[in-house]
Amino acid sequence: MAKPPPMQLPRRPSLGAARRCAFRALIGGAALPLVLAFSSAAAHAQSDKATVIRGEIVEVHDRLPPDELLGVTHKHEFTFTLSGKNTVSESWANSYRKPDGSFRVMTTGANSAALGDEHNEKVVWKVLGDRQLRRIGVGIQTITMTTISIDKDNRCRIEVAYLLQSGFKDIIATREDNGQMAHFSLPHLVSAACAVE
Repeated sequence: MAKPPPMQLPRRPSLGAARRCAFRALIGGAALPLVLAFSSAAAHAQSDKATVIRGEIVEVHDRLPPDELLGVTHKHEFTFTLSGKNTVSESWANSYRKPDGSFRVMTTGANSAALGDEHNEKVVWKVLGDRQLRRIGVGIQTITMTTISIDKDNRCRIEVAYLLQSGFKDIIATREDNGQMAHFSLPHLVSAACAVE
């Protein structure tokens, strides 16, 4: 009896291609009607004086079986600097909550992007409207949308939404306790705060 030919698995697109598709879907689709005309927030960024936004985001997710751990909490402290040259510089300190309730810094980093530049595969900053900006960050399996609004009294409000990229049911990330890779649920926002300097 003849053996059937081996089954061919479809090739997975490269990470860069997947990120570009995710950006095109987010930026070009009707789900995010983005206003490209510069408004007060962007015009402020174009002035000679830099605008500095500091804040923190606290999120929680679960490590999935076989070694399940519920309520893994992360804190992300950030500084966003909108320069007079139409760029946004970012710095981050990412921490996790230890069993005693204190936070330990895991990673720090910095990034810079031009407002409205859709060619960056990791981060895109968009002007949504009057005094409102959105940061779209694309990971391997997730998309994080952070919307910052500043009212007329210079008070800052931040909203964060987490999305799974198409084809994924969970997230693969590094465990804090032993550095090994594990499966996690999509994060849920616990709190978010920001202030303008």
